[in-house]
Amino acid sequence: MKIGQGTNPDFGTVFGHPFYHSSQRSGDTQDAAFPLPFTNLLRYSWFWEDFRGSSYTESGERANVYDFSPTGTPAADIVADTADGVYRLTLTNNSQVEQAALDFGLNIPGNKKWWVGFRFKVHTTAIVANELVALGLSSTFQGNVEGQTTNAQFLLDGSMVLKYESDDNTTDAAAASTGITLVADTYCCVFIDGTDTSRISFQYADSNGDNWREVGSTAAAALSTTTMAPYFALEKTTGVTTPSLDVDWVIAVHERT
Repeated sequence: MKIGQGTNPDFGTVFGHPFYHSSQRSGDTQDAAFPLPFTNLLRYSWFWEDFRGSSYTESGERANVYDFSPTGTPAADIVADTADGVYRLTLTNNSQVEQAALDFGLNIPGNKKWWVGFRFKVHTTAIVANELVALGLSSTFQGNVEGQTTNAQFLLDGSMVLKYESDDNTTDAAAASTGITLVADTYCCVFIDGTDTSRISFQYADSNGDNWREVGSTAAAALSTTTMAPYFALEKTTGVTTPSLDVDWVIAVHERT
């Protein structure tokens, strides 16, 4: 995965011009590009994780890793020997409450323009009842998706129907359907756009970034009181299935303070 346009292979020549995200991988039939809502890199702080390189399974400088299970240990790590870099969460086959998650320790100010995106797929087997996937921004994520006080996120809650929701600790916008049903082992891209500080836009594109469109929105007025960080999580409350989530990349951009 590369981002950019121009001579620099990573960030391109974008000063005063639209910034483009370009996806081109082995097996892709075309190079898809779509404009991000920023025009000058110097005004923004950029975070990009493509999960290349060495393993990291413990909390530390790069991320906070959560893997809760009364019996057994959910797997949370970079998948070995993948050409493009993939981080995988997998729960155990024990019928119990479990969670695996990755929380990046960034402080994205809610009162500034921000934008976050993920490329992900449910690995092998579809999400079913009592299972949950979450990807988005959170201010208080401590291993509990439902316990967050402030968030903006996408969900797969008991099925493969993609949903979105936000909570500003005053108004909880309940999870709403995007009308899109995902397919197991098929990548897609999701984006949460906070460049309008009064409105959060939830957006979707297919695996190569094509057909990018808005699929929902919520109010964002109260997010100015907090900071948030990108994260993704996989949970279940019961059942012997072993749900698994692959995240290819995470990108987060916000206006400098």
